[in-house]
Amino acid sequence: MNDKTPCRPSDVINYMKIHHDVNVSYDKAWRGREIALNSIRGTPKDSYVMLSTFSDALIRNNPGTYTAKEADDEGRFKFYFMALATSIDAWNYCVPVISVDGATMKNKYLGTLISACTIDGNSQIMPLAFAVVDSENDLSWSWFFRNLKVVFGEHNEMVIVSDAHKSIENGFNVVYEIAEHGLCAFHLLKNLKKNHKSLPMEDSFNKCARTYTPLEFEYYMRQLEQLSPSMRHELEAVGRHKWARAFFRRKRYQVITTNISESMNSTLKEQRELPVIGLLESIRSLIQKWFYERRTKWSFQRTQLSIYAEDMIRESLRQSRSMNIYPVDQHEFEVHHRKEQFVVNILNRTCSCRQWDLDLIPCSHACIALSTRNLNPIYTLISSTMSQI
Repeated sequence: MNDKTPCRPSDVINYMKIHHDVNVSYDKAWRGREIALNSIRGTPKDSYVMLSTFSDALIRNNPGTYTAKEADDEGRFKFYFMALATSIDAWNYCVPVISVDGATMKNKYLGTLISACTIDGNSQIMPLAFAVVDSENDLSWSWFFRNLKVVFGEHNEMVIVSDAHKSIENGFNVVYEIAEHGLCAFHLLKNLKKNHKSLPMEDSFNKCARTYTPLEFEYYMRQLEQLSPSMRHELEAVGRHKWARAFFRRKRYQVITTNISESMNSTLKEQRELPVIGLLESIRSLIQKWFYERRTKWSFQRTQLSIYAEDMIRESLRQSRSMNIYPVDQHEFEVHHRKEQFVVNILNRTCSCRQWDLDLIPCSHACIALSTRNLNPIYTLISSTMSQI
């Protein structure tokens, strides 16, 4: 047994039988397991008492790290917040979209682990901040958002994406003034499926959520409406500006769902059984490992942009070979592809397909226009977010 490998009472029973030919009751196996785990990890109670000492060591060894702690009137633990210095610095090189979510802790005192993640220029998960709270409620979420705002600020391009938990929305509205709150399309689809069982809606809904133009949105919305007339009403009641990329008031890049948060929760599934300090130290160790692996990998790259951005542009260049282009003036072009026409302006960095506008990576129509002016799309007119960090 160690502090990372899960051990169930049934494992203890089997071990004692196989290795010692001793029959152990479930109750005795459970109590023995608890004693062993406490000797390895420390008790959950002691772990909360030592949080201040842990924070001091964390800040001393990672200058620039931010932590916050709150207790109730009787000095009992309520909330703890942690953002490592490496994550704070990395935020400057990530898309300004943060996915937040809460996951139940599985130690003696339970509680909830809240995480905030984004994606870096290589479309990889970038953990930003974590908090341990009593539960998901208005008070805990507003406290989390206040600390998140202290560390990562707020600006008019910032987006927070979450599921439809009411306390998240309430906490966001209390703290943020100009940032935008978006809903996870995946959770919205799950709710839709509950009301419309057995209907083949997934493909049309996902295209509706991810398409770039209002015209395409309407096309797929009508497909949903044909499946069930009430479906449009339900989605419009939520507010298309909350979940559909074509109508969202900010750029969401590729963060249409909270999948990055769900992936983070899955990664920390076993760690959420640990006492609070063991959990936080596991998170610190994981982030350190990820940063080391990414720095090592990127140190061998000889390109200006991330692998993800270069692959996107190369695919767009491949698609552009089958297109026809007609210059309008020095900066504006009309691009024909099959039966569709698109207008590209390389000076304004826009295309009527809106992909370049919203993702900040030249689309296939922009690529052929840039090539016409002997500009290499891989190294010009691309968001600095997609550079290596």
